[in-house]
Amino acid sequence: MDAKKVIEEIWAEAFDDSPAYRRMYFDNVYSPQDALTLQDDHGHVVSSMLLQRYSISFQGRSLPMAYIAGAATRRNYRHQGHGTHLMRYALETAYDRGDAFAALIPASDHLYFFYDRLGFLTVFYVDRRHYVPDTVISHRGDHTLHDLTLPIPESLVEAIHSWEIARAGSVRHTPEQWANIVRDASMDHGFSFWLSDDDTGTPVAVAVVTPGDDRMIVKDIVGQDENARRAMLQAIVTRFKDKSLSFLAEPSQGRPLESRGMARIVNVLKVLQAVAAANPKYTGLIRVHDPILPENEHVYRLRKGQCVIDDEAIAGVAHPNDLDGSRLSLDVPVNVLTSIVFSSEKIGDIFNLATRRPFISLMLD
Repeated sequence: MDAKKVIEEIWAEAFDDSPAYRRMYFDNVYSPQDALTLQDDHGHVVSSMLLQRYSISFQGRSLPMAYIAGAATRRNYRHQGHGTHLMRYALETAYDRGDAFAALIPASDHLYFFYDRLGFLTVFYVDRRHYVPDTVISHRGDHTLHDLTLPIPESLVEAIHSWEIARAGSVRHTPEQWANIVRDASMDHGFSFWLSDDDTGTPVAVAVVTPGDDRMIVKDIVGQDENARRAMLQAIVTRFKDKSLSFLAEPSQGRPLESRGMARIVNVLKVLQAVAAANPKYTGLIRVHDPILPENEHVYRLRKGQCVIDDEAIAGVAHPNDLDGSRLSLDVPVNVLTSIVFSSEKIGDIFNLATRRPFISLMLD
């Protein structure tokens, strides 16, 4: 069985992509190590997906994240549980290979309810803004806008890597994934740009822009600081003088947000170890329920920056120096825990945890 050919056939049946885009995707993005398929009782592949590897900045650490792309079932086999079966297998696979989270961007609104039943929760949001130059604080210095073409210069690859590391809470991309972002933008009749500082000649920002119905849409800007990002916006609006401009910004408090994607915790211990290390003053017992990944069903003790599994705690076995070692701080299903660790700062304050909303972009969706 040629898995690549079969997955492309299922993809073509499920998604409204052009043949040219599919060719680009399966020539450059597809990897056999990401491919997952499900067969029926007769050995026919009826459902497939790609379980891609990314990383996400979380609580000061870089944690591995599975990104589920192209999940689909053949038309004549839908509504028979095949998609659910394959999704469960994907989560088990993600756990076994060491991923801390799984994420996806539903292809349509009704799929949010389907993934919700598998423990996923809408945690990725964007703040869609309209760019009006005269209301934005003027940027400092002079810059030059360049078209970003392949291969991406090594100096720019290194700069993008450092900018993504500095952007807390965001999903990161490898150099190969950035090359595919450039290809994807081109297939979408869009543009990829990089901005240089005229004094030093060094890159300060990159951006991906696609055309909308009546405006240009900046899908994301990654740069060395806020000044560089503002300079990039000004350079783009100057390039497209006859078009209005909107951009998808990271979620911020006090503004209406647009849902972007879903995530779920895959490995609770890894996630809570990061939470504990970032919140060393937090002390508590957290019991987690996860019927899909029973490996996560434990009681976790967070104390002095450490997190360990302590299933005996609720049986009344107190930890040394604890006044009450058997009291649960939280007793929650995995989707609720996901909502807490990815909540806004105001929600985090309720739990005495430093939290922030995550950000996902440029996922070829």
